[in-house]
Amino acid sequence: MSFWLKLLVALVLLFANAEAKPKKQLSDAELAALDQNISSIKSKIAQIEEGLSKSVWYKRYADFTSFGNYKKSIFGELIKVDPLGNVPKVESPFGIFNALSFIKESSVKKDIYESRLLELEKLSEAIDNRARLNRDLAIALELRGDDESAYKLNEKNNEELVALKHLKNEKESFAKSVEAFNEKVQEDSQKLQMDIKYQLMKLLNISLLVLGVIAVSIMAKIAIKKYSVANHERAYLFAKTVNIVTIVLVVLILLFSYINDVGYIVTILGFASAGIAIAMKDWFMSLLGWVAIVLGGAVKVGDRVKITSKEGVDVLGDIIDISLLTITLYEDVSLVSYAKNKRAGRIVFIPNNYIFTHIFLNYSHSGLATVWDNVDIRVTFDSDIDEAIRIAFEVASKHSKVFSKLTERSIRRMRAKYSFGDVNTEPRVFSFIEENGVAISVWYPTNSFSILKTKSAVSKELLAAINASSSVRIAFPTTSVVINEDVRKNG
Repeated sequence: MSFWLKLLVALVLLFANAEAKPKKQLSDAELAALDQNISSIKSKIAQIEEGLSKSVWYKRYADFTSFGNYKKSIFGELIKVDPLGNVPKVESPFGIFNALSFIKESSVKKDIYESRLLELEKLSEAIDNRARLNRDLAIALELRGDDESAYKLNEKNNEELVALKHLKNEKESFAKSVEAFNEKVQEDSQKLQMDIKYQLMKLLNISLLVLGVIAVSIMAKIAIKKYSVANHERAYLFAKTVNIVTIVLVVLILLFSYINDVGYIVTILGFASAGIAIAMKDWFMSLLGWVAIVLGGAVKVGDRVKITSKEGVDVLGDIIDISLLTITLYEDVSLVSYAKNKRAGRIVFIPNNYIFTHIFLNYSHSGLATVWDNVDIRVTFDSDIDEAIRIAFEVASKHSKVFSKLTERSIRRMRAKYSFGDVNTEPRVFSFIEENGVAISVWYPTNSFSILKTKSAVSKELLAAINASSSVRIAFPTTSVVINEDVRKNG
Protein backbone atom coordinates (compact mmCIF):
# COMPACT_ATOMS: atom_id res chain seq x y z
CA MET A 1 0.00 0.00 0.00
CA SER A 2 2.80 2.36 0.80
CA PHE A 3 4.19 1.95 -2.70
CA TRP A 4 0.83 2.65 -4.34
CA LEU A 5 0.32 5.58 -1.96
CA LYS A 6 3.66 7.08 -2.92
CA LEU A 7 2.89 6.55 -6.57
CA LEU A 8 -0.46 8.29 -6.18
CA VAL A 9 1.17 11.28 -4.41
CA ALA A 10 3.77 11.50 -7.18
CA LEU A 11 1.07 11.48 -9.94
CA VAL A 12 -0.90 14.16 -8.07
CA LEU A 13 2.18 16.36 -7.77
CA LEU A 14 3.03 15.79 -11.41
CA PHE A 15 -0.47 16.70 -12.47
CA ALA A 16 -0.43 19.79 -10.20
CA ASN A 17 2.87 20.91 -11.66
CA ALA A 18 1.60 20.30 -15.15
CA GLU A 19 -1.50 22.34 -14.41
CA ALA A 20 0.45 25.08 -12.60
CA LYS A 21 3.14 25.61 -15.23
CA PRO A 22 1.05 27.83 -17.41
CA LYS A 23 0.22 29.94 -14.32
CA LYS A 24 3.88 30.57 -13.46
CA GLN A 25 4.46 32.60 -16.52
CA LEU A 26 5.31 35.97 -14.88
CA SER A 27 5.95 39.28 -16.48
CA ASP A 28 9.27 41.04 -16.23
CA ALA A 29 7.89 43.47 -13.65
CA GLU A 30 6.61 40.61 -11.53
CA LEU A 31 9.93 38.82 -11.79
CA ALA A 32 11.76 41.94 -10.71
CA ALA A 33 9.46 42.37 -7.72
CA LEU A 34 9.88 38.71 -6.84
CA ASP A 35 13.69 38.96 -7.05
CA GLN A 36 13.57 42.01 -4.81
CA ASN A 37 11.45 40.07 -2.29
CA ILE A 38 13.87 37.13 -2.37
CA SER A 39 16.81 39.48 -1.80
CA SER A 40 14.99 41.11 1.17
CA ILE A 41 14.22 37.73 2.73
CA LYS A 42 17.84 36.59 2.33
CA SER A 43 19.02 39.86 3.92
CA LYS A 44 16.79 39.31 6.93
CA ILE A 45 17.98 35.71 7.26
CA ALA A 46 21.61 36.94 7.08
CA GLN A 47 20.97 39.47 9.86
CA ILE A 48 19.44 36.77 12.05
CA GLU A 49 22.36 34.40 11.41
CA GLU A 50 24.87 37.17 12.12
CA GLY A 51 23.24 37.72 15.52
CA LEU A 52 23.10 33.98 16.18
CA SER A 53 26.79 33.52 15.37
CA LYS A 54 27.72 35.57 18.47
CA SER A 55 25.64 33.42 20.80
CA VAL A 56 27.18 30.59 22.82
CA TRP A 57 23.78 29.01 22.96
CA TYR A 58 23.51 28.90 19.14
CA LYS A 59 26.90 27.16 18.88
CA ARG A 60 25.52 24.39 21.12
CA TYR A 61 22.39 24.31 18.96
CA ALA A 62 24.39 24.22 15.71
CA ASP A 63 26.50 21.29 16.99
CA PHE A 64 23.30 19.51 17.97
CA THR A 65 21.72 19.94 14.50
CA SER A 66 24.97 18.92 12.79
CA PHE A 67 25.32 15.62 14.64
CA GLY A 68 21.57 15.02 14.88
CA ASN A 69 21.80 13.09 18.16
CA TYR A 70 18.31 13.80 19.42
CA LYS A 71 18.66 11.56 22.47
CA LYS A 72 21.07 13.97 24.14
CA SER A 73 20.34 17.37 25.62
CA ILE A 74 21.14 20.37 23.49
CA PHE A 75 22.49 22.66 26.21
CA GLY A 76 23.43 20.24 28.99
CA GLU A 77 24.90 22.03 32.04
CA LEU A 78 23.74 25.44 30.79
CA ILE A 79 20.13 24.64 31.68
CA LYS A 80 20.85 22.68 34.86
CA VAL A 81 19.28 24.24 37.97
CA ASP A 82 21.38 23.49 41.02
CA PRO A 83 19.55 22.92 44.32
CA LEU A 84 19.73 25.62 46.97
CA GLY A 85 21.21 23.36 49.62
CA ASN A 86 20.51 23.46 53.33
CA VAL A 87 18.80 26.60 54.54
CA PRO A 88 20.80 28.05 57.48
CA LYS A 89 19.19 28.28 60.88
CA VAL A 90 19.08 31.71 62.47
CA GLU A 91 19.33 30.91 66.18
CA SER A 92 21.69 33.71 67.23
CA PRO A 93 22.92 37.08 65.95
CA PHE A 94 25.85 35.29 64.30
CA GLY A 95 23.37 33.25 62.23
CA ILE A 96 22.13 36.50 60.66
CA PHE A 97 25.33 36.75 58.61
CA ASN A 98 24.88 33.20 57.26
CA ALA A 99 21.24 33.95 56.44
CA LEU A 100 22.11 37.18 54.59
CA SER A 101 24.84 35.36 52.68
CA PHE A 102 22.37 32.60 51.73
CA ILE A 103 19.78 35.14 50.56
CA LYS A 104 22.37 36.97 48.47
CA GLU A 105 23.70 33.75 46.93
CA SER A 106 20.16 32.60 46.11
CA SER A 107 19.38 35.96 44.52
CA VAL A 108 22.52 35.76 42.37
CA LYS A 109 21.62 32.25 41.20
CA LYS A 110 18.07 33.40 40.48
CA ASP A 111 19.35 36.26 38.31
CA ILE A 112 21.71 33.89 36.47
CA TYR A 113 18.97 31.38 35.70
CA GLU A 114 16.53 34.08 34.61
CA SER A 115 19.20 35.59 32.37
CA ARG A 116 19.87 32.17 30.79
CA LEU A 117 16.15 31.60 30.29
CA LEU A 118 15.85 35.00 28.58
CA GLU A 119 18.76 34.18 26.27
CA LEU A 120 17.22 30.82 25.49
CA GLU A 121 13.89 32.46 24.65
CA LYS A 122 15.67 34.93 22.36
CA LEU A 123 17.45 32.05 20.67
CA SER A 124 14.20 30.14 20.20
CA GLU A 125 12.50 33.23 18.80
CA ALA A 126 15.37 33.96 16.41
CA ILE A 127 15.50 30.39 15.06
CA ASP A 128 11.71 30.38 14.75
CA ASN A 129 11.88 33.62 12.75
CA ARG A 130 14.61 32.18 10.55
CA ALA A 131 12.52 29.06 9.88
CA ARG A 132 9.54 31.22 8.93
CA LEU A 133 11.71 33.31 6.58
CA ASN A 134 13.13 30.13 5.06
CA ARG A 135 9.61 28.94 4.33
CA ASP A 136 8.81 32.28 2.72
CA LEU A 137 12.04 32.07 0.73
CA ALA A 138 11.21 28.57 -0.47
CA ILE A 139 7.81 29.72 -1.72
CA ALA A 140 9.39 32.68 -3.48
CA LEU A 141 11.96 30.42 -5.11
CA GLU A 142 9.19 28.12 -6.34
CA LEU A 143 7.43 31.12 -7.86
CA ARG A 144 10.72 32.10 -9.46
CA GLY A 145 10.95 28.61 -10.94
CA ASP A 146 13.98 27.51 -8.91
CA ASP A 147 12.36 24.26 -7.74
CA GLU A 148 15.65 22.56 -6.87
CA SER A 149 16.74 25.35 -4.47
CA ALA A 150 13.27 25.47 -2.98
CA TYR A 151 13.31 21.71 -2.46
CA LYS A 152 16.72 21.79 -0.71
CA LEU A 153 15.64 24.71 1.43
CA ASN A 154 12.47 22.90 2.47
CA GLU A 155 14.48 19.76 3.36
CA LYS A 156 16.86 21.85 5.49
CA ASN A 157 13.99 23.72 7.07
CA ASN A 158 12.22 20.48 8.00
CA GLU A 159 15.34 19.23 9.79
CA GLU A 160 15.63 22.49 11.66
CA LEU A 161 11.99 22.34 12.71
CA VAL A 162 12.71 18.98 14.38
CA ALA A 163 15.73 20.48 16.23
CA LEU A 164 13.67 23.56 17.08
CA LYS A 165 11.05 21.33 18.63
CA HIS A 166 13.73 19.81 20.92
CA LEU A 167 14.95 23.33 21.75
CA LYS A 168 11.46 24.44 22.74
CA ASN A 169 10.97 21.34 24.86
CA GLU A 170 14.21 22.00 26.73
CA LYS A 171 13.30 25.67 27.07
CA GLU A 172 9.92 24.78 28.60
CA SER A 173 11.53 22.28 30.95
CA PHE A 174 14.17 24.82 31.97
CA ALA A 175 11.47 27.48 32.46
CA LYS A 176 9.58 25.17 34.83
CA SER A 177 12.76 24.42 36.79
CA VAL A 178 13.57 28.14 37.05
CA GLU A 179 10.02 28.88 38.17
CA ALA A 180 10.21 26.19 40.86
CA PHE A 181 13.64 27.49 41.89
CA ASN A 182 12.34 31.06 42.15
CA GLU A 183 9.39 29.93 44.26
CA LYS A 184 11.73 28.04 46.60
CA VAL A 185 14.06 31.05 46.81
CA GLN A 186 11.16 33.35 47.62
CA GLU A 187 9.81 30.98 50.27
CA ASP A 188 13.20 30.47 51.94
CA SER A 189 14.07 34.16 51.74
CA GLN A 190 10.81 35.17 53.38
CA LYS A 191 11.36 32.64 56.17
CA LEU A 192 14.94 33.80 56.70
CA GLN A 193 13.87 37.45 56.71
CA MET A 194 11.33 36.67 59.41
CA ASP A 195 13.98 34.82 61.41
CA ILE A 196 16.41 37.72 60.99
CA LYS A 197 13.76 40.18 62.13
CA TYR A 198 13.02 37.99 65.16
CA GLN A 199 16.71 37.74 66.09
CA LEU A 200 17.20 41.50 65.71
CA MET A 201 14.23 42.18 67.99
CA LYS A 202 15.55 39.60 70.44
CA LEU A 203 19.01 41.17 70.32
CA LEU A 204 17.47 44.59 70.92
CA ASN A 205 15.55 43.30 73.98
CA ILE A 206 18.66 41.56 75.35
CA SER A 207 20.75 44.69 74.76
CA LEU A 208 18.19 46.79 76.62
CA LEU A 209 18.18 44.27 79.48
CA VAL A 210 22.00 44.22 79.64
CA LEU A 211 22.11 48.02 79.52
CA GLY A 212 19.55 48.07 82.33
CA VAL A 213 21.75 45.79 84.44
CA ILE A 214 24.79 47.96 83.71
CA ALA A 215 22.82 51.13 84.54
CA VAL A 216 21.73 49.65 87.88
CA SER A 217 25.35 48.64 88.51
CA ILE A 218 26.56 52.18 87.82
CA MET A 219 23.92 53.69 90.11
CA ALA A 220 24.82 51.18 92.82
CA LYS A 221 28.51 52.12 92.60
CA ILE A 222 27.64 55.81 92.71
CA ALA A 223 25.56 55.19 95.86
CA ILE A 224 28.40 53.14 97.40
CA LYS A 225 30.88 55.90 96.65
CA LYS A 226 28.55 58.50 98.14
CA TYR A 227 27.64 56.71 101.37
CA SER A 228 30.98 54.96 102.05
CA VAL A 229 33.29 57.94 101.82
CA ALA A 230 34.66 57.37 105.33
CA ASN A 231 35.51 53.72 104.68
CA HIS A 232 37.52 53.35 101.50
CA GLU A 233 38.10 49.61 101.92
CA ARG A 234 34.39 48.88 102.33
CA ALA A 235 33.55 51.03 99.32
CA TYR A 236 36.12 49.18 97.21
CA LEU A 237 34.83 45.77 98.35
CA PHE A 238 31.21 46.68 97.60
CA ALA A 239 32.13 48.13 94.22
CA LYS A 240 34.10 44.99 93.36
CA THR A 241 31.15 42.83 94.40
CA VAL A 242 28.82 44.88 92.22
CA ASN A 243 31.17 44.40 89.24
CA ILE A 244 31.31 40.64 89.72
CA VAL A 245 27.53 40.36 90.13
CA THR A 246 27.03 42.47 87.00
CA ILE A 247 29.34 40.26 84.95
CA VAL A 248 27.65 37.09 86.22
CA LEU A 249 24.17 38.47 85.43
CA VAL A 250 25.20 39.52 81.92
CA VAL A 251 26.73 36.09 81.25
CA LEU A 252 23.62 34.31 82.55
CA ILE A 253 21.34 36.53 80.43
CA LEU A 254 23.34 35.70 77.30
CA LEU A 255 23.51 31.98 78.13
CA PHE A 256 19.81 31.53 78.79
CA SER A 257 18.91 33.71 75.80
CA TYR A 258 20.89 31.82 73.18
CA ILE A 259 21.38 28.31 74.56
CA ASN A 260 18.27 26.24 73.97
CA ASP A 261 19.58 23.10 75.62
CA VAL A 262 21.67 23.76 78.72
CA GLY A 263 22.23 20.02 79.15
CA TYR A 264 24.04 19.99 75.81
CA ILE A 265 26.51 22.58 77.07
CA VAL A 266 26.97 20.66 80.31
CA THR A 267 27.77 17.52 78.31
CA ILE A 268 30.35 19.33 76.21
CA LEU A 269 31.96 20.87 79.27
CA GLY A 270 31.99 17.45 80.92
CA PHE A 271 34.00 15.97 78.05
CA ALA A 272 36.27 18.99 77.80
CA SER A 273 36.79 19.51 81.53
CA ALA A 274 39.73 17.09 81.82
CA GLY A 275 41.71 18.72 79.04
CA ILE A 276 40.77 22.20 80.17
CA ALA A 277 41.78 21.41 83.76
CA ILE A 278 45.24 20.29 82.62
CA ALA A 279 45.81 23.05 80.10
CA MET A 280 44.52 25.81 82.37
CA LYS A 281 45.62 24.47 85.74
CA ASP A 282 47.20 27.71 86.92
CA TRP A 283 44.16 29.67 85.73
CA PHE A 284 41.77 27.48 87.73
CA MET A 285 44.07 27.57 90.75
CA SER A 286 44.04 31.35 90.58
CA LEU A 287 40.23 31.32 90.54
CA LEU A 288 40.23 29.05 93.59
CA GLY A 289 42.82 31.34 95.15
CA TRP A 290 40.47 34.27 94.62
CA VAL A 291 37.68 32.36 96.38
CA ALA A 292 40.07 31.53 99.26
CA ILE A 293 41.17 35.16 99.52
CA VAL A 294 37.63 36.54 99.49
CA LEU A 295 36.19 33.99 101.91
CA GLY A 296 39.27 33.45 104.08
CA GLY A 297 40.20 37.07 104.54
CA ALA A 298 43.92 36.38 104.86
CA VAL A 299 44.64 39.43 102.72
CA LYS A 300 42.47 42.21 101.39
CA VAL A 301 42.77 45.41 99.42
CA GLY A 302 44.72 48.00 101.41
CA ASP A 303 46.90 45.46 103.28
CA ARG A 304 50.67 45.75 103.15
CA VAL A 305 52.19 42.36 102.38
CA LYS A 306 55.56 40.85 101.60
CA ILE A 307 55.81 37.94 99.15
CA THR A 308 58.83 35.97 97.99
CA SER A 309 58.54 34.60 94.45
CA LYS A 310 59.82 31.24 93.21
CA GLU A 311 62.86 33.03 91.82
CA GLY A 312 63.68 34.42 95.27
CA VAL A 313 62.55 37.97 94.54
CA ASP A 314 61.11 39.73 97.60
CA VAL A 315 58.27 42.15 97.02
CA LEU A 316 56.79 44.38 99.72
CA GLY A 317 53.90 46.57 98.76
CA ASP A 318 50.30 47.61 99.27
CA ILE A 319 47.46 45.61 97.71
CA ILE A 320 45.56 47.95 95.39
CA ASP A 321 43.38 45.35 93.64
CA ILE A 322 42.32 41.71 93.85
CA SER A 323 40.87 40.43 90.57
CA LEU A 324 39.73 36.93 89.68
CA LEU A 325 43.25 35.94 88.63
CA THR A 326 45.78 38.32 90.16
CA ILE A 327 46.66 40.38 93.20
CA THR A 328 48.00 43.80 92.23
CA LEU A 329 50.59 45.44 94.52
CA TYR A 330 52.06 48.90 94.59
CA GLU A 331 55.70 48.60 95.63
CA ASP A 332 56.43 51.28 98.23
CA VAL A 333 59.79 52.49 99.52
CA SER A 334 60.66 50.08 102.33
CA LEU A 335 63.54 48.19 103.93
CA VAL A 336 63.17 45.51 101.24
CA SER A 337 63.55 48.02 98.43
CA TYR A 338 66.45 49.69 100.33
CA ALA A 339 68.34 46.52 101.17
CA LYS A 340 67.63 44.23 98.18
CA ASN A 341 65.68 45.65 95.25
CA LYS A 342 67.28 49.09 95.16
CA ARG A 343 64.16 50.48 93.51
CA ALA A 344 60.46 50.96 94.26
CA GLY A 345 57.24 52.38 92.83
CA ARG A 346 56.53 49.45 90.52
CA ILE A 347 53.15 47.78 89.97
CA VAL A 348 53.53 44.07 90.75
CA PHE A 349 51.07 41.37 89.65
CA ILE A 350 50.91 38.24 91.82
CA PRO A 351 48.87 35.19 90.72
CA ASN A 352 46.12 34.32 93.17
CA ASN A 353 47.38 30.73 93.34
CA TYR A 354 50.37 32.03 95.35
CA ILE A 355 48.02 32.00 98.34
CA PHE A 356 48.38 28.18 98.32
CA THR A 357 52.10 27.88 97.55
CA HIS A 358 53.81 30.90 99.11
CA ILE A 359 53.96 32.59 102.49
CA PHE A 360 52.25 35.97 102.65
CA LEU A 361 53.64 38.28 105.33
CA ASN A 362 50.73 40.58 106.16
CA TYR A 363 51.83 43.81 107.82
CA SER A 364 48.29 45.12 108.45
CA HIS A 365 45.95 42.17 108.97
CA SER A 366 42.59 42.67 110.73
CA GLY A 367 43.33 46.25 111.63
CA LEU A 368 46.71 45.47 113.23
CA ALA A 369 48.53 48.26 111.44
CA THR A 370 51.76 48.04 113.50
CA VAL A 371 54.80 45.77 113.36
CA TRP A 372 57.90 45.36 115.51
CA ASP A 373 61.07 46.86 114.08
CA ASN A 374 64.57 47.13 115.54
CA VAL A 375 67.74 49.18 115.46
CA ASP A 376 71.09 47.61 116.38
CA ILE A 377 74.15 49.50 117.58
CA ARG A 378 77.45 48.25 119.05
CA VAL A 379 79.21 49.81 122.02
CA THR A 380 82.66 49.08 123.41
CA PHE A 381 83.26 46.46 126.11
CA ASP A 382 84.24 49.13 128.63
CA SER A 383 81.05 51.18 128.07
CA ASP A 384 78.31 51.43 130.66
CA ILE A 385 75.94 48.80 129.23
CA ASP A 386 73.08 49.75 131.55
CA GLU A 387 73.37 53.36 130.45
CA ALA A 388 73.34 52.28 126.81
CA ILE A 389 70.22 50.17 127.39
CA ARG A 390 68.51 53.08 129.17
CA ILE A 391 69.30 55.48 126.34
CA ALA A 392 68.02 53.03 123.71
CA PHE A 393 64.82 52.42 125.68
CA GLU A 394 64.11 56.13 126.10
CA VAL A 395 64.67 56.91 122.43
CA ALA A 396 62.49 53.99 121.29
CA SER A 397 59.74 54.87 123.78
CA LYS A 398 59.66 58.43 122.55
CA HIS A 399 59.01 57.38 118.94
CA SER A 400 56.73 54.39 119.63
CA LYS A 401 54.50 55.59 122.46
CA VAL A 402 51.49 56.12 120.21
CA PHE A 403 52.08 52.86 118.35
CA SER A 404 52.37 50.88 121.59
CA LYS A 405 48.87 51.94 122.63
CA LEU A 406 47.56 51.37 119.11
CA THR A 407 49.03 47.86 119.10
CA GLU A 408 47.49 47.08 122.47
CA ARG A 409 44.02 48.16 121.30
CA SER A 410 44.32 46.22 118.03
CA ILE A 411 45.33 43.02 119.84
CA ARG A 412 42.44 43.44 122.24
CA ARG A 413 40.03 43.58 119.30
CA MET A 414 41.62 40.58 117.64
CA ARG A 415 41.17 38.38 120.72
CA ALA A 416 37.60 37.74 119.53
CA LYS A 417 39.04 35.97 116.50
CA TYR A 418 42.50 34.77 117.60
CA SER A 419 43.90 33.34 120.83
CA PHE A 420 46.22 36.07 122.03
CA GLY A 421 47.85 35.95 125.44
CA ASP A 422 49.33 38.89 127.30
CA VAL A 423 51.43 40.80 124.81
CA ASN A 424 53.86 43.47 125.97
CA THR A 425 53.64 46.36 123.56
CA GLU A 426 56.36 48.50 125.19
CA PRO A 427 59.81 48.80 123.54
CA ARG A 428 62.30 46.07 124.39
CA VAL A 429 66.09 46.36 124.55
CA PHE A 430 68.51 43.42 124.43
CA SER A 431 72.26 43.24 124.74
CA PHE A 432 74.55 40.62 123.21
CA ILE A 433 78.28 40.08 123.30
CA GLU A 434 79.69 40.27 119.82
CA GLU A 435 83.18 40.01 118.40
CA ASN A 436 83.84 43.75 118.25
CA GLY A 437 81.77 44.90 121.22
CA VAL A 438 78.39 44.64 122.86
CA ALA A 439 75.37 44.73 120.54
CA ILE A 440 72.47 46.81 121.82
CA SER A 441 69.27 45.74 119.97
CA VAL A 442 66.21 47.88 120.60
CA TRP A 443 62.77 46.68 119.41
CA TYR A 444 59.72 48.92 119.20
CA PRO A 445 56.27 48.90 117.55
CA THR A 446 55.80 51.22 114.58
CA ASN A 447 53.28 51.85 111.86
CA SER A 448 53.41 49.27 109.06
CA PHE A 449 53.39 51.99 106.43
CA SER A 450 56.18 54.12 107.92
CA ILE A 451 58.75 51.57 109.13
CA LEU A 452 61.64 53.13 107.26
CA LYS A 453 60.79 56.63 108.46
CA THR A 454 60.63 55.59 112.12
CA LYS A 455 63.81 53.52 111.83
CA SER A 456 65.65 56.48 110.37
CA ALA A 457 64.46 58.80 113.19
CA VAL A 458 65.31 56.30 115.97
CA SER A 459 68.75 55.59 114.48
CA LYS A 460 69.59 59.27 114.19
CA GLU A 461 68.48 60.16 117.73
CA LEU A 462 70.05 57.04 119.27
CA LEU A 463 73.40 57.85 117.69
CA ALA A 464 73.24 61.46 118.92
CA ALA A 465 72.32 60.37 122.48
CA ILE A 466 75.18 57.85 122.71
CA ASN A 467 77.70 60.35 121.34
CA ALA A 468 76.54 62.83 124.02
CA SER A 469 77.09 60.26 126.80
CA SER A 470 80.51 60.16 128.47
CA SER A 471 80.14 56.55 129.65
CA VAL A 472 79.07 54.94 126.41
CA ARG A 473 81.19 54.74 123.29
CA ILE A 474 80.31 53.29 119.92
CA ALA A 475 82.40 50.26 118.96
CA PHE A 476 83.88 49.67 115.54
CA PRO A 477 86.42 47.17 114.21
CA THR A 478 89.96 48.03 115.40
CA THR A 479 93.37 46.52 114.90
CA SER A 480 96.24 46.66 117.45
CA VAL A 481 99.82 46.54 116.23
CA VAL A 482 102.50 45.38 118.75
CA ILE A 483 106.08 46.17 117.84
CA ASN A 484 108.78 44.02 119.46
CA GLU A 485 111.79 46.31 120.02
CA ASP A 486 114.23 43.43 120.40
CA VAL A 487 113.20 41.90 117.13
CA ARG A 488 113.64 45.27 115.43
CA LYS A 489 117.13 45.76 116.87
CA ASN A 490 118.26 42.26 116.01
CA GLY A 491 117.02 42.76 112.51
